[in-house]
Amino acid sequence: MKIIAKNKRGVYDYQILDKWQAGIVLRGFEIKAIRAGRVNISTSYCSLKNHEIWLVNAIIGHTSDYDPSSPSRHKLLLKRTEIRKIAKLLEQPGTSLIPLAIGLNRHLAKLELAIGKGQKKHDKRQAIKAREARREISSKI
Repeated sequence: MKIIAKNKRGVYDYQILDKWQAGIVLRGFEIKAIRAGRVNISTSYCSLKNHEIWLVNAIIGHTSDYDPSSPSRHKLLLKRTEIRKIAKLLEQPGTSLIPLAIGLNRHLAKLELAIGKGQKKHDKRQAIKAREARREISSKI
């Protein structure tokens, strides 16, 4: 999958438990905007309603491309078994469904989403220290 946009805060703020790749139901101008790289998923989130998963608050295209009749929610395409598994994991306290990246797989737009558990501030600090230690070791070699 060729990645077009990433949600860097999703990986930083959450401990990733499981990942999936889902298709997205889009209109013509939206897929053109994704191919042109005009997409932002840093403020978006996923929600589960009526046994369907929705991508909410994703910015696809610029304001000049904005169509007021277009929904701000996009339906995600997953198998029923995957949706059931996600619903079961979301029942656990402290878990969230977050979009990680959006990209193109051949000619189709795909969204990588994950179940994440919120990290505490001290967990984030430990991750930063480990990353800096790896950087120092690799620079010495």
